[in-house]
Amino acid sequence: MLSPDAAVAFLLEATEARRQKSSDDDAAAHELAEDLGRLALALEQAAATIEKLRCGFRGYLEIWRNNRERVVGWARPEITGYYHAVEATWQTSVDQLSEDGRHLLERLAFLAPDPVPMFLLDVAVPDAQAEDLHDGLTDLAAVSLTTVDVEGERFSVHRLVQDMTRRSLDATQSRQRITEVLGWVTAAFDGDPSDVRSWARLDPLTPHGLSVTQWADMVGIVEPNARLMSDLGVLLYAITARAGGTALSSSMRDRRSELGTGPSTRRDPPQ
Repeated sequence: MLSPDAAVAFLLEATEARRQKSSDDDAAAHELAEDLGRLALALEQAAATIEKLRCGFRGYLEIWRNNRERVVGWARPEITGYYHAVEATWQTSVDQLSEDGRHLLERLAFLAPDPVPMFLLDVAVPDAQAEDLHDGLTDLAAVSLTTVDVEGERFSVHRLVQDMTRRSLDATQSRQRITEVLGWVTAAFDGDPSDVRSWARLDPLTPHGLSVTQWADMVGIVEPNARLMSDLGVLLYAITARAGGTALSSSMRDRRSELGTGPSTRRDPPQ
């Protein structure tokens, strides 16, 4: 949580270029900062949305307060542990998204909070309507729902944003998105996991594969879950064997423990 002065200064500076200016900006920024609980994530998303809408602080406050009433039903603090300010800010940001951006966010919610390799966006989501995933990411970044590391060719979604997105979906919507993400990551998991030459592509996908297979298991999706789990097991076993079982990072040991100690003898799904 930022101090009152720091929160106001951040809002004023972050929106300086595009917000609609008003004589009471200092007072309105203070009011908005307090409504947002001076929480960094909420402040960042609010500033990005003000920039995108080119509205003033008062205009954003009106939108935000309307959205606060919308999220109260599913975002109860005693369940989520978050302030309503964060959920209302999330809702206000989501309302600015295109359909492609919203669909992408709902799928990313079921990946791990680890950085996502940019090349995943080059892989079409199987059995889903054709969408421009790169445009969707640009849409999300414009309202600070994702952070893009251009140099590292990866992007990330804050775990709180993921959690709020999942909670906004009903059971049918969740199952649909999990099914889509499972097929998406499986399609991207291209290469022989036992071949070291494939590891540069497969390893960045591993935490996301583990995440979506766990979600799929929770809702009872068998295929292609079994195939992806098998490939993940082969990959982690091969990396462990090459490292001699001694040079693994703690995260890699954790990943391996989730899938067992050895590879499956079958990689293809049953016919």
